[in-house]
Amino acid sequence: MKIETEYPVSLSGMHGTGKKTLRDGLAARVERFSGVDYKLLQLGRMVDEDGLRVFRERAADQDRLVRDHIARGLWPVTSRHGVLDVAITACSMSRLGRIDPAAVDAFVASLANDLERAAMPRALVIVLTSAEVLQDRLLARDQQAGSSNARGLGKLARMVELMQEIFLAERYPHAVVERIVRRYRDAGDLFIVDTGARDRAGALAEAIGFLERRGILSGQTGPAGERAIA
Repeated sequence: MKIETEYPVSLSGMHGTGKKTLRDGLAARVERFSGVDYKLLQLGRMVDEDGLRVFRERAADQDRLVRDHIARGLWPVTSRHGVLDVAITACSMSRLGRIDPAAVDAFVASLANDLERAAMPRALVIVLTSAEVLQDRLLARDQQAGSSNARGLGKLARMVELMQEIFLAERYPHAVVERIVRRYRDAGDLFIVDTGARDRAGALAEAIGFLERRGILSGQTGPAGERAIA
């Protein structure tokens, strides 16, 4: 797993937590940061194995955009960590009974190959909030878009529970998820922000403070050997 020094940070979290808002805020506040505006997860009702394969292909597309930003001297900021978000989405679908657990296990195991090819960000910021807040936000978003795609609180709660297990309780649904998250956790490059407990400005200030403390805003790379892990 190769960490790219010029890829400072990726956000990750459920749809509606405020990842895009934080991404755009970081890009606006920090010189050289450039938001990669790619809608990685737009599967609609494709919550089957074919949908996961599409998500995986889009993660590879995002990776190409990240490398293009770096080649142009920009520091890309993404609102989804490609391989990690694909793996967690697959595990979520298994937990919700949408996809057979054995098929999900095999699919996520195959993502280990993607880790050797993909550009990995220096830091990972996880954006969490409660299921109730998510439901209200998604409902408001759907109404604004003229949609009636209601999300059940029970399903949202189970997905939020999985995120909390991974990032708060350190209980991992798959070895590939553990490998990625532990790399950032063990290096001190993992930060968690709850956008339901603070306003957007407060969440952005916390994220910027974390990146400053880690030396990421100044382009520091930390001790020798910290940038890559097998």
